[in-house]
Amino acid sequence: KIYLDDDDMEDDDEEIEGQLDQATAVLVFLTSEYVGSRKCMHELTTAWRLQKPLIVVREADSQHGGLSAKAFEAEVELHVARHLKGMNEEEQAALAWLQNAAIYGER
Repeated sequence: KIYLDDDDMEDDDEEIEGQLDQATAVLVFLTSEYVGSRKCMHELTTAWRLQKPLIVVREADSQHGGLSAKAFEAEVELHVARHLKGMNEEEQAALAWLQNAAIYGER
């Protein structure tokens, strides 16, 4: 069973958490918009809290929101600098988890 979450969908946080609770793994298609999306960050934080295996597919084509590993690292640093005050420790840890998986291939 596959659950596809899209920013255009009207899923609430409870729906997302329920779907992630049932998931075997989480597949992230990483684009420049991902880190800036509240919904995506909620999904990521929930997956991190539930200790789900994370599979990251980083889009490389800039015409489709792609970033190189170095550009992604810079994007995360910029996002954290802008939003750090609003991020709790769990969100910060989940973002670091994503950053390590996307840049270094670590879980």
